[in-house]
Amino acid sequence: MSDDRVTYYESLYEVQQLITNGGDQSDLQEYQRSSLGRKKAWSGNVTVNQAANMLLYGWQDKEMDFQQEVDALLDQLSDRMNVFIQDQHRTVLDSSGGFVDIQRVIAGEPENMYETYMDPEASKGKALKVAVNLAASSGVNPEWIKRRGVAVAAAAKAVSTMGFNVELWVGQSVTGSGRQSTEMIKVKDYFDPLDDEVALFSMAHPGMLRKIVFWLEEQHESEWRQLLGFGEGIGGYGSPSNFPSEVRNQFDLVIERGQSFEASEIVNQLVFTNEEDRLNEYQ
Repeated sequence: MSDDRVTYYESLYEVQQLITNGGDQSDLQEYQRSSLGRKKAWSGNVTVNQAANMLLYGWQDKEMDFQQEVDALLDQLSDRMNVFIQDQHRTVLDSSGGFVDIQRVIAGEPENMYETYMDPEASKGKALKVAVNLAASSGVNPEWIKRRGVAVAAAAKAVSTMGFNVELWVGQSVTGSGRQSTEMIKVKDYFDPLDDEVALFSMAHPGMLRKIVFWLEEQHESEWRQLLGFGEGIGGYGSPSNFPSEVRNQFDLVIERGQSFEASEIVNQLVFTNEEDRLNEYQ
């Protein structure tokens, strides 16, 4: 058996379907599973099936100030945002478009309108593959997970708004018995829109880690579960760790466990350090 393991899930829908269909670990009794345990507030007051539904439809929390955080971040970074957005668009003459060139109309030119479009070559230059590590110890307060997750989700939304095509993954890495086990779940592809409520559930709701990810850990074969402690009693789910190099090397930006409560700090550190050099990497 390998000392390390990384398991990839290519979409939230794939995970939702696995949970809906019930998994295949019949030898793992329900009362042993932390993902089915009774610590309601610890896991955000959701069941496994409720959490699976939220994978597709997101988290609606009226008390959450997510949009305020995104707006404040975009305002802080507005100059850079405008440069990125303008750099991705091109204006060309056409027979129809968004605004007219009067002089060309008078001259009888058929191409007398200007059309603005997204330059695919510019888009290629701003593609980022982002990974967020959700790992947190069992003693971590659910509000800590929420607060940090909102900041990370706001940073991801800001990066998307600023003209980057983002492929977004979340996951957890833990160690136990000399092994490292990692679960990685794709939240969105490069050209998919970022759904705010889905992003918030994936990165800020305690149930994403303590219901969804734990449930996935419980689907490994018995020998691996016993080595890491998956499903062998409440709290036995390994020790949180940073992603292994195998995972880190696949991503442009990696937000590791416990890293920063401030969305602006995340964006500045991971995106805008040596800004020109980073953009040149994608040309």
